[in-house]
Amino acid sequence: MKFEDGYITNEYLETTVPNIYAAGDCNIVFDVAHEKNWKVPLWPLAGEQGICAAINMVKGNSMKYISAVPVNSFSIF
Repeated sequence: MKFEDGYITNEYLETTVPNIYAAGDCNIVFDVAHEKNWKVPLWPLAGEQGICAAINMVKGNSMKYISAVPVNSFSIF
């Protein structure tokens, strides 16, 4: 499995080992804001990636994870 500060994944969040997927803080994905591949450790993106990876595990790479948009927010009051 290829690892460079995170697991390298394809557009289906599949690692370099067939049928092994990575999502969340441990993988590297394409970040549209910075136009490069890197680790984007944000909770909302981890949730999106987990859903995408789970669908691809069950349905055989049927859903592409397009890109990460690193946005995080919180509420006060």
